Amino acid sequence: MRINHRFSHLFLLICCFQVTIATSASLFVGTNGGGVFTSQDNGATWTTVNNGLTRTNITTMVSSDSNLFAGTAGGVFFSTNNGKNWNAINTGLTDTHVLALVVSGKNLFVGTYFGGVFLSTNNGENWKEVNDGLDNTIVNTLALSGTTLFVGTNGGGVFTSTNDGTSWKAVNNGLIDKFVYTLAVSGKNLFAGTDEGVFVSDDNGAHWISKNNGLANIYYNDPALSDEPMRTNDNVRCIAVHGSSIFIGTQKGGVFVSHDNGNKWVPANKGLTTMDVYSIAVLGNTLFIGTYGGGVFISNDNGKCWKKANNGLTNMRVWSCSIKEELQDSSFQESPKQFATH
Repeated sequence: MRINHRFSHLFLLICCFQVTIATSASLFVGTNGGGVFTSQDNGATWTTVNNGLTRTNITTMVSSDSNLFAGTAGGVFFSTNNGKNWNAINTGLTDTHVLALVVSGKNLFVGTYFGGVFLSTNNGENWKEVNDGLDNTIVNTLALSGTTLFVGTNGGGVFTSTNDGTSWKAVNNGLIDKFVYTLAVSGKNLFAGTDEGVFVSDDNGAHWISKNNGLANIYYNDPALSDEPMRTNDNVRCIAVHGSSIFIGTQKGGVFVSHDNGNKWVPANKGLTTMDVYSIAVLGNTLFIGTYGGGVFISNDNGKCWKKANNGLTNMRVWSCSIKEELQDSSFQESPKQFATH
């Protein structure tokens, strides 16, 4: 059985960062042992925000409106003030080894290491298991396409639900590798990242096609991960969409980009000094990537060049990242001579 690489390195460092946009952008980076860091200047400087965060190994983060959620190996934590204060919210969460989070309207879903998927309809105050039809309960990733929910599992492939997790069905026709580490949606296309590269479906997972042109099979040895040679470049750990461009982060192969829905991939690694890329996030025209050992890198030219952004970031092994655009609250008071915003 293949090891879930996220937990083969669990006690080294698991990191993530979350972006919230208001008048300016706030970035959040979670680390294993160091808790959460925040940046108010697009990653130029970082400071810690850990008050109340009793588990500092952050595996994933997501935000909804003014709420910020952090998943850890010890459950879910919740902040309403951009990470200044945290509270644990684990009632009903029987598996607290959280790997993934996603928000769908008023529903919050978590994917766990052995317990499958849990749902909360009240911002995490209570959780219930929603695993009917989910044959593999090691959930690495969650994704949404409209109201359709997808999970990628560690050996069971992809499952989908159209009823908020009440029931699941496997959608693996053509998916050769069923160890799915990341999922992303671009228009009608669903992308899956695996140890065998990228697979794409244009019918909600009913059929999959391998899209690996340009991803070379280069082997390397890492006894900490496997006693067998492992591939780089097609060992995909994260996927992000930026306009018409699709970016993937690979283990040992750095970043690749496709401008034609995955038909051809080209490397995009200029300035990137660490090739273990586990996270990609997009904020406007800026790309952020998290690397395992090199911290955060930024590109303002669609991945042509990268530069480090680690001032104050004491943990450099960044694991996963997400992004949330949050509009500043405003109101209009109808009056003959008065217009007010706040």
